[in-house]
Amino acid sequence: MARERMSAADRRPLATRAALSVFAESGYVGTSMTQVAQRLGVSQPYLFQLFDSKHALFVECVELCYDLIDATIDELEDEAGATGGTLTLAALGAAYAHLLADESVLQFQLQAWAAACADDEIERTCRDRMTRLVERVSRLTDASEQDVDMFFARGALRIVRTAIRMPMPAELDATIDYGGAAADAATAVTFLPPERPRG
Repeated sequence: MARERMSAADRRPLATRAALSVFAESGYVGTSMTQVAQRLGVSQPYLFQLFDSKHALFVECVELCYDLIDATIDELEDEAGATGGTLTLAALGAAYAHLLADESVLQFQLQAWAAACADDEIERTCRDRMTRLVERVSRLTDASEQDVDMFFARGALRIVRTAIRMPMPAELDATIDYGGAAADAATAVTFLPPERPRG
């Protein structure tokens, strides 16, 4: 029986996810479409049928990265709605720490911010998605502007410290006290990814 061919519309999300992982490892400048095609298991010409350019693909990866963060918030929002609970900065912080267990998400955020320094569209996409994320967190938690700012500042600190395998300070992670929204100690998360193989 002949295997059904996947349509371009179905292949595009898979290509974006594969590309995110490759860009996370090599960065925007250091990644070629050939590398992405090899990771996905397709030809380079076919990849260009899905995306006009490496730049368009990278921007799509930025959107995907923030979509993954939004999906994490969606899950927490659904849980809070089902139980009648309130979504807190502490719960969001714990969930975000778990999301960073996927090293590609962690590394891609750093690569995206670096690329944004030299590219207007990437900068605009990162800024727009971050603005929407800040607004959403503020709306869902009803936290003060100062607490939301501290939440994102500590999130950025977590990204950097996790990337260099430097544990978060105990006083921050003991209760995941993001912006004053203390959580039960049982929800505390201190995450470090597995050690990379030494070359």
